[in-house]
Amino acid sequence: MPGQAVAVLMVDGQLAPLAWAFAQAAPEARLGAIGVLGGAGEAQGDALARALEGQGLLTGVLIAGERNGAEQPLAIADALRHALGDLRWDAAVCLPGSAGANEGAFGLGCATAALSQGYCTLAVAEMLAAAGGPRQQLSERTLTLLDLLPEPVTVALPAGIRSPVGRELREGLRSVFDPSPRQSQLALGVDRPARIARHDWRRAPVDILGLAAAGLPAAAQMPALLEEPLLFASALAAGNVLADMLQDEESP
Repeated sequence: MPGQAVAVLMVDGQLAPLAWAFAQAAPEARLGAIGVLGGAGEAQGDALARALEGQGLLTGVLIAGERNGAEQPLAIADALRHALGDLRWDAAVCLPGSAGANEGAFGLGCATAALSQGYCTLAVAEMLAAAGGPRQQLSERTLTLLDLLPEPVTVALPAGIRSPVGRELREGLRSVFDPSPRQSQLALGVDRPARIARHDWRRAPVDILGLAAAGLPAAAQMPALLEEPLLFASALAAGNVLADMLQDEESP
């Protein structure tokens, strides 16, 4: 839809930095969060989303699975239509699911619902430092989501971070052309690099120091930033790219 976009989170702790970066880049835009009820009747990330709403960083919070005044529980697609249509949000961010739900399935369901309704869709990468070295890598659940999506989406990376797509493609091609037994079994998954490379990879600047000084809820406090700075950097980049996507859609 013109001027509207949907972001899909991998980790609920990325919500605060994404919302903060979005507010810095598009202070007049209306961003809300959509979660989902789990088996215990509680939505993971709901308390954090409500706290961010109280700070003015989110316009509102909807929970898929709640009735919200309707006779039937609100499905993901209905929640998106209600938020971006009736409530006139400019953008929605889907939380990663609940403790009793399949988080990956919810992320895929939310992204698929957004794509089917014509919304620009952003996958918020879960980026971590590779074990045993300084390299960065996308988490397996991020790669799996990008692999399974029925259509290309936008993926944000912090400025200065090299896209993993080149490496994925090289490894996939090597699995085809290297006849050694060690590589032969990799050929079964050769389509995956191409399906990951098809997405729109964008880089955006991040302000880690500004985030640390912003006084956000516990998920964005300095100890967590020091432990997983790339996780928060990728969320900050996503907030900036999400704001840019609104401007892209509004351009003639």
